[in-house]
Amino acid sequence: MADVPHDAPTGPAAGNPAMPTDMPDENSLVYGEAVLADPHAVFAAMRSECPVHQDVIQGGGKVLVPTRYDDVRALLTEPRLLRSFAVEDPGAFQGHLGNSDPPRHTRLRRLTAKALTPKRVERLRPAVERIADGLLDALADRAEADLVAEFTHPLAALAGAGLLGVGEAEAEEFHTCWDEMAAFPEVTSFPAFQAATDRLGRLFGRIFAARRDRPADDLLSALVHARAGEDRLTDAELEQTAVFLVIASNKTVPAMLGNAVLALLDHPDQAGLLRSRPDLLRGAVEECLRYEAPVALTNPLRAGEPMSVGDRELAAGDLVQLALIAANRDPERFPDPDRLDITRPVGGHVSFGHGIHMCLGAQLSRMTGEVALGRLIERFPALRLAHDDPSRDAVRSREHVMRRLSALHVALGGTARADSAAHPVASAISVPPDRS
Repeated sequence: MADVPHDAPTGPAAGNPAMPTDMPDENSLVYGEAVLADPHAVFAAMRSECPVHQDVIQGGGKVLVPTRYDDVRALLTEPRLLRSFAVEDPGAFQGHLGNSDPPRHTRLRRLTAKALTPKRVERLRPAVERIADGLLDALADRAEADLVAEFTHPLAALAGAGLLGVGEAEAEEFHTCWDEMAAFPEVTSFPAFQAATDRLGRLFGRIFAARRDRPADDLLSALVHARAGEDRLTDAELEQTAVFLVIASNKTVPAMLGNAVLALLDHPDQAGLLRSRPDLLRGAVEECLRYEAPVALTNPLRAGEPMSVGDRELAAGDLVQLALIAANRDPERFPDPDRLDITRPVGGHVSFGHGIHMCLGAQLSRMTGEVALGRLIERFPALRLAHDDPSRDAVRSREHVMRRLSALHVALGGTARADSAAHPVASAISVPPDRS
């Protein structure tokens, strides 16, 4: 999970011409066609020639885009950059955790973190392993598959439903909403996306009402019963938080998984090393996150007061977007950054953000990534691109904010056994530390 993509602003912000959209603009470099073709080349040139780039956004406004690692990491913790500037009604959905600043953010995050603990996420690992095995079992006799449609997307959806505690009675409606939200903006229109979030909020409202008297061992129960002294989440905040967690994960987790699989397919030496060295799995997940961040740009931030960003001066109200994708390939921080190296020292990337807004779902994303990569490379040791042609087999979404695949066509090349003995990678994983 990470920043909620802002492909189309909602509520009062929808008519604000200063809010970026995710549509190509002939006057924009960040939102132009060149970034869709080769974002790393564009951002590398930007980082070298103008590390705090001023760009044009839809409606004629301007936005500063820092690209150097040190600047991006520092600005992720900058309290003068505000996330709540477009929220007129904190009680509406847009008042969720991702669009809030202290002290409201501090309160919402404290209560949410009491429910979304690393221990709770880790207890879900066996269920995610069973889900992954089931999805891969369905591919065992196939010659080819689309791993996005048939593995990464359903794995993320089922893992999310399992963590939240969506039961059989609610599963169909949950997955319908999940699919409609994930298809925005390529297939689903914005009104349909908004209708899906509203419908999901009502579904969660019914579940929360049931969990008050009959709690279960799931995240929704933990949220409704979370307390900090006498403080608790209101009914509106509970629905906001649950829907926000879905929106923040239903693209980013499949994006992370798809990007990681493609990175390993593009680097068969690294895939082979991982297959022979299961102890490198956790580092491989982190390196894939650095190599291809699922969220290229943060949501727009607004300067709350005059400040400096690099060599540029911002007035109060100016917009800033942080290029996570560029920071993760800054050679000043990561030597030989365009090379995938699963033995690279773990840590430092900003794919999950940094500071008080660091992604609450990072632990779930990491665990799901470990399970997905571990199971996949063990079950299909001869896995490769279907036509050995990335331009044909790896179909990228035409989004600027997200870096994700909409399809990944592979030749499966036969399968290994599906019993526990066939999973040395998974068995090598110990319980991870708390990094959420």
